[in-house]
Amino acid sequence: HWKFKGEFVKKSFRKDYNVSLFSYFDNFKYNNNEFYSNNWNDLPELILKSNKKINWFHIYTKLKNGPNTKESIKIINKLNRKRKNINHYFLDSFLSIGVFKKVYKDLFKFNKIVNKYQLESFSFQTKLSDFNIFLFLKNDWIESIKGSTLASNLVHYNLFELLLKKLNNQKIGIYLQENQSWEYSLINNWKKNNHRKLIGYQQSTVRFWDLRNFNYYKTYSKENKNNYPRPNFVCINNETAKKYYLKNGYPSKEIVEVEALRYQKLIDVKINSNNKFNDKLIILVILEGIKEYDEIFIDMIIKSKKNLNNKCKFVIKCHPQNIITRDNIENFIFFSEKNLHHLFYICDIVFVSNSGSASVEALYFNKPINILLDNKRPNLNPLRDNKKILNIFNYEEIIRAIEKYNKK
Repeated sequence: HWKFKGEFVKKSFRKDYNVSLFSYFDNFKYNNNEFYSNNWNDLPELILKSNKKINWFHIYTKLKNGPNTKESIKIINKLNRKRKNINHYFLDSFLSIGVFKKVYKDLFKFNKIVNKYQLESFSFQTKLSDFNIFLFLKNDWIESIKGSTLASNLVHYNLFELLLKKLNNQKIGIYLQENQSWEYSLINNWKKNNHRKLIGYQQSTVRFWDLRNFNYYKTYSKENKNNYPRPNFVCINNETAKKYYLKNGYPSKEIVEVEALRYQKLIDVKINSNNKFNDKLIILVILEGIKEYDEIFIDMIIKSKKNLNNKCKFVIKCHPQNIITRDNIENFIFFSEKNLHHLFYICDIVFVSNSGSASVEALYFNKPINILLDNKRPNLNPLRDNKKILNIFNYEEIIRAIEKYNKK
């Protein structure tokens, strides 16, 4: 995002600002010059109260309902003028012609190496099977070593390299850990520049089949010269996630159990035991933000609604990364931009898409939960092992789940 170039970086970093936060510029509220992140909750304020000062680095992503680049710059400028002891930056602020020259040079090196190999003849096999896994990995693999994914990763790497060289020595760094590619650039350059403790904080659930969270166990060994980049500590917010990590061989001394900040707001939420709303059954459908699968689930909802009576109302909650327009969507489906807690409060039954971690919050509200599955992926939902949860594969099963609820 070239429009961020040079913003907020005209003055040098202050030496007494020695705590750094890293996260996406999303899922926040901004009112009266107050910035509140749903993912970080009150943690930034607690850090400030401990007489520490913060550098907060945001990674901008364009969301359909989010601020554009111009609006985002205004928000950060206002925050930096009004708030003391905390400075906000966009990572893309450090873009320059020099950074792009380095990225171009790195791309040239990669392509020179990759072109020596015949990618079509690659074979990824295990001792347990003769099946060539590369058939599934081919497109992602090529994008990662010579395509747009490689270019994006190199931009992030060079930006973090520049930033963490300029930044005075940091006592603590905390980032929201999802094991995205930019995180490895952060870890590598953080350690290369001898900053102190780096903490990866899992703000959500850890899904069993989410392979970003797991690596070959030997890469955690101190004797391995090619260890996977990892933070000094990873903060995990539930026993199931800890079990997954330990089973995969993650060093137990580097795991810290913490509270889930994003769920702290649930403490004061009142649970509604009487959900009837205008004499209609309110059915909440929560999508996951991947267009291909959102369209599959919307089609299932449309088919099921046509076979149900008018005494039920479908309410769709889109993911901010894929806001579905109402064009060509049946008028009996309602889209809501209200927050999930309000929707949980008024609904009777919940359908959550395959990978949706919102199912955990639905469970807290004591709602009947159904997982919408597709035939292209395993069950990625964090509640996959809960025997009370129904797995839904087609519109007929949606109808049966609704009719079963009505009979109660």
